[in-house]
Amino acid sequence: MRRPVIAAIGLVALLVSGCGPEDNPFTADPDADWEGGSAHPHVASWGTLSGGMGNHVLNDVDPNVAGLQDGILIEFDDSMDPEAFVGSAFGLTSVYPDTAVMTIASIDYMEESRTALLYGTFEYDHAYILTVNADGLTDLGGNGLDPNHNNLMDGSPWDDARGQFYNGSAPEPDLVNPIIVDALPYGGGVTDQNTWITLNFENGPMDLAYLTLEYIDLLRTSDSSQVAIHIISATPTELIVQSDAPLDLGGRYTVRVLSSLRDESGNLLDTNGDGYLWPDEQNRIWDFQLLDDGSTHDNPPTVAGVLLDADYEWLMIEFFEAITAEFVVMDATTMIAENIQLYDSEGMIPLEFEMHPAGNRVYCYFQRSTGGALELWVSANVLDEYGNNLDGNGDGLGGDDFLLTL
Repeated sequence: MRRPVIAAIGLVALLVSGCGPEDNPFTADPDADWEGGSAHPHVASWGTLSGGMGNHVLNDVDPNVAGLQDGILIEFDDSMDPEAFVGSAFGLTSVYPDTAVMTIASIDYMEESRTALLYGTFEYDHAYILTVNADGLTDLGGNGLDPNHNNLMDGSPWDDARGQFYNGSAPEPDLVNPIIVDALPYGGGVTDQNTWITLNFENGPMDLAYLTLEYIDLLRTSDSSQVAIHIISATPTELIVQSDAPLDLGGRYTVRVLSSLRDESGNLLDTNGDGYLWPDEQNRIWDFQLLDDGSTHDNPPTVAGVLLDADYEWLMIEFFEAITAEFVVMDATTMIAENIQLYDSEGMIPLEFEMHPAGNRVYCYFQRSTGGALELWVSANVLDEYGNNLDGNGDGLGGDDFLLTL
């Protein structure tokens, strides 16, 4: 039975989560998940003969021999194939104050402790990087190292394991991949048609040779057309660009930063900031959108609130324009079961839909009784009268589902 619309409890606080289909044509999967990698061996820790595991400072263990005599320790989390510990499996390079390939005097693998010892003569006040080649070591089952933990043998450089070592005044080598900590502007509601597009980096400093227009694009999201830009400023920690001409009010734009950016140590950009590099490391992509003016209608709708009937017989969903919170008329043809669904402990609840005469509300009448907590899902395919997709996560951009537990 349908009850009068006045018989309802208070407005439910919004608890949103964007998890729906993106309407950005450039967006692939933005995050490569860590799949575990339990079937492949990994380097558990690095160390030195002089200082033990966890130490990266080289010290002389044999004063009676010229030069700095020390060994590098590598502990593995699995039993390795002893026959694989040969010179071609490793690369030892001086990276400070000069670049030179070093010779490893001896390689021993201690099966009981799963630890390798690489012994050699080093230089004072030098820094080194030891690379365990991706196609080198294997465990007893023939599985190669998997530093990025995706349970695949990806080859170099993604499955090269690297350790850093140094002595005296030499700096500790940088093996950390840079990340983007701020990418602005992001989301809807941008008011400046001449806005600066800013990238802030950490774990650098960045290589300025890569902070050029070859590695960053600005495009109109609607048709993927290129927007001419110029560089305002490029420093080891920040890149600022700007469009050559004012951006369109109401327009949505896509910024694309290539994953091939590097820091001064040659470390590739970790675009999703998960701490791993992947063979298909995605470019960093995000969107922003300018506010409408009187002649444009491109700002998306969002869910303003959900009203639940006190007797659990219907609910009402109200919409307004994202960012501005102005009145919006919705497309009634998109208020259908394919786009609006409600679940309880027994599964999906059949709904019957009725638009409010004002056009910004839809009533969803339950076709059976309910039990337990309710989960409401509103698809990004819900549109306003101008064809804008729902902004389900409240960032001012269309193309995200809305989720709410009632």
